[in-house]
Amino acid sequence: MSSISSNLSASLASAVSAKAEKLTTPEEALRRLGLRGAASAAWDDIVRLDAGGIERVARAVDDERVALQDAYDGGGNTFTALTHIDELLSEADALAAANGRSGAGRRTRRDNQAKIQTLLEEIRTTAAEVTSASGEPLLDGNGVLVAGKSSKKTASLKLDRVALDALGRIVVNGRTLSLADVARRKPLDTSTGERSDVANARRALESAKETVAALKTKIQTFQNQELRPRLGDAATAMEGIFTSTSLNGSEEAMKMARELRTMMLQSATLATAIAADGWDRERTIGLLT
Repeated sequence: MSSISSNLSASLASAVSAKAEKLTTPEEALRRLGLRGAASAAWDDIVRLDAGGIERVARAVDDERVALQDAYDGGGNTFTALTHIDELLSEADALAAANGRSGAGRRTRRDNQAKIQTLLEEIRTTAAEVTSASGEPLLDGNGVLVAGKSSKKTASLKLDRVALDALGRIVVNGRTLSLADVARRKPLDTSTGERSDVANARRALESAKETVAALKTKIQTFQNQELRPRLGDAATAMEGIFTSTSLNGSEEAMKMARELRTMMLQSATLATAIAADGWDRERTIGLLT
């Protein structure tokens, strides 16, 4: 079973909601998922399907769960990378502030500027290394988190481009500058001894931090409002398929029953890990016994 990002729960720690008073039924969950094909049938018809029909419905729900989990992991990994970038920006700002203090010698300023450039390079590589489950870059300006793949109405989040020339954009004397201009021999080089250069460099760094914080908020909101509920519905629908359908005793049916149990437990474990409404450790343990 593929696992969610180790940093996933941390990115949503502040957003876990109270347990729902009324558990969603499998019928409601499947209807909310709004899947196409076999999984779009009425619940009463689904529970009467033969092994082949049940397999088609179950695989449609599980495919949706995998797509949702990929998006959730992508969001969690991006959130973690952005948190690191924010820390690097804070370090760079502290060095810039040191270069702006009276009494900072030329050698000290140059050493601090060299450290700033190292931090900027780490920001660049950190952003470039964030990819989707399929290996596509997520922070190059084309990255998108999609809430599933088979729904009739799928929500998505376009991720902003995170790069040195895209972050920290400010206007100085009619020129638009960015984080890339905080580098050595660039307009916002903090080693020059000019307080205005330091002040503007710190403005760019603060602007970059604001952009990063805003993108983190967008990701959390998307996870909370779009991905978490759908992952909970996928788990509930799969639980219902496993517990409500009846298969005959043929070898094919028994094989399908084992696969259904595996898919159901994968969905339940994930829903519990992200604290989807109605899902907790006790409910998942109950499915194992």
